[in-house]
Amino acid sequence: MSEDSRSEDRGRRRLAAIACADVAGWTRLTEADEEGTLAGLKAHRITVDALVAQHRGRIFNTTGDGFLAEFQSVVDAVRWAIALQDAIATRNAELPAERRMLFRIGIHLADVMVEGGNLFGEGVNLAARLQQIATPGGICLSATVVENVRQRVDAAFVELGPQVLKNVAHPVPVFAVARDAEDALALVPAAPLALPEKPSIIVLPFDNLSGDTAQGFLADGMCEEITAALARIPALFVIARNTAFTYKGSRIDVRELGSQLGIRYVLTGSIRSGGGRIRVTAQLMEATGRESLWSERYDRPLDDIFAVQDEIAGQIVGAISPSIYIAEAHRTARQTPASLDAWGCTVRAIVELGRAGIQHDDGNRAAIALARRACALTPDYALAHAVLAMLLAYRCYARWEVDWLATAREAAAHGRQALQHGSADPDVLAYTSFSLIVLGEFGKGRVLAGRTLAINPNAALAHVANAFAAGADGEIAEARLGYARASRLSPRDPMQFFFACCEAFSELIAGDHAAALDAANRVLNVKPGHMDGMVAKAAALVGLGRKPEAHRLIAEAKALFPTLTLDIWQAPSTGGKAWHRLVEAFAATGLE
Repeated sequence: MSEDSRSEDRGRRRLAAIACADVAGWTRLTEADEEGTLAGLKAHRITVDALVAQHRGRIFNTTGDGFLAEFQSVVDAVRWAIALQDAIATRNAELPAERRMLFRIGIHLADVMVEGGNLFGEGVNLAARLQQIATPGGICLSATVVENVRQRVDAAFVELGPQVLKNVAHPVPVFAVARDAEDALALVPAAPLALPEKPSIIVLPFDNLSGDTAQGFLADGMCEEITAALARIPALFVIARNTAFTYKGSRIDVRELGSQLGIRYVLTGSIRSGGGRIRVTAQLMEATGRESLWSERYDRPLDDIFAVQDEIAGQIVGAISPSIYIAEAHRTARQTPASLDAWGCTVRAIVELGRAGIQHDDGNRAAIALARRACALTPDYALAHAVLAMLLAYRCYARWEVDWLATAREAAAHGRQALQHGSADPDVLAYTSFSLIVLGEFGKGRVLAGRTLAINPNAALAHVANAFAAGADGEIAEARLGYARASRLSPRDPMQFFFACCEAFSELIAGDHAAALDAANRVLNVKPGHMDGMVAKAAALVGLGRKPEAHRLIAEAKALFPTLTLDIWQAPSTGGKAWHRLVEAFAATGLE
């Protein structure tokens, strides 16, 4: 085009059929094999350019992996798009799966502005938005396009309904092109699925960002391991791996995915290896709001690939479970307890338990009220009974009731209800295990902790319960391993302060006062004024020869907790062969 003709075009408007196309998953493809991907795109562009010319069109803008084309006729534009997708499919059939490229195409007919050889305006923008919602290998059309080509193009047009497009003020009616009846059936949008009562999650296939295509097996294995581990938690609704793997290699809008599958949470991730090491990243998002709830990166040597896979999968599961509970509590926080269902009451009670329910009388009462309501709403809800059993057990332990033995009997009764209705639920077993341990039933509690870990080896609370019972029996090496495992599995767990308190008790039994002081300080850094943390720190200070500090701390604890006496730890217990050492350490602080 001459300079004069460009000047004449500047500022003009005309009706144009605009097609926008790009490569689905371009970033993933280039990160895996940049040179091969660029070479593949160049080969495809030869086909693209030839078909554009054949259908009386021209490319007026390019963007790396994408381009914009104008056609003299909207019929030509749609026929070109179908021919291109067929040609690409033929070429892809000859390539290995990891090297295949899929184009997404959007087409709109609208008035555009001409600036030299370029086109601008809402018509161009809308074509780009249609391209973004097309499936890989698919074509999306505006209603205007379909009106003009329905009787003139040999294809079926499936109505997708009004779609919310980015930066477009109002929903836009959109159609997809189907080449045959089977394709048309697959394109019919399913009605959005209702969210289940339980928190629901999908683990999407992890992206392989390594140059080595063999590492794709590791990425798939990681996804399968995490899905299987989450599926062992009855409190979660987990989308099966077969469904999850249908999204492999696709560019996904998590909000749309949430609507399609009826899920609230999406876990995504990637794997990159090189130099004998592997890096795994994972991110948990809320599908309804696209909010990131948790993310982490893991770097490991690649000596034993399967051991690394198991370790990281376990840590991811242990880390995201508390994040889901917190997110669920925030989601229900705007509702009054009277409007909550049994799950909502239970999750609020669990979070209250972690925040204050085993620290102060008022927090404990609030959590108990929520757990009681959950049990009333659903009498056979095992998790609600288990959480209530633990809350009541601590209430008995802290002597917040005059008739604390009656409270102990009630806690035991709810523990039995929990086991009756949820003997295979690891969360139920873990909370019931700890309620027994708090009541002094170390042997029974340890058995339940073992059953929990047999079902879900990633249950951090069960590792702590087993470690605490082991410490009470004087098995300090096993106790320390359990605390370390729990800390690695769930480093951001809201109950970490509680884990540290149990660890402090075990170190006092072991006679390692420096380690006990460190653990007690971790408790008090998070929960200043925590009863057990203050007493454990005082005992550690006595062991380190710092009695004046210990006595001051005990005086503060008595002021905060008027019912505090040595009798709390002297109560009869089953098991706990070394428990007397802890009682002696507390007695040395002057506590009576």
